[in-house]
Amino acid sequence: MTRILLVEDEESYRAPLAYRLEKDGFEVVQAATGPDAVEAFAQGAPTWCCSTSCFPGWTAPRCAASCAAPATSP
Repeated sequence: MTRILLVEDEESYRAPLAYRLEKDGFEVVQAATGPDAVEAFAQGAPTWCCSTSCFPGWTAPRCAASCAAPATSP
């Protein structure tokens, strides 16, 4: 099953997106902040990561860099 990490700080956006993706057969892991996303990534690398460009704690590029190299995350 394809696993998607959905990073979105707005619950009102994240919940319906996760619901739709799950109905379409994807495993969805949700995160509301950059640090939450890195932690979720460490629990099991997703096939895809979907995020907005900015959310509490970090920007999307910083989050992506931290997921790519968790041992050196800022």
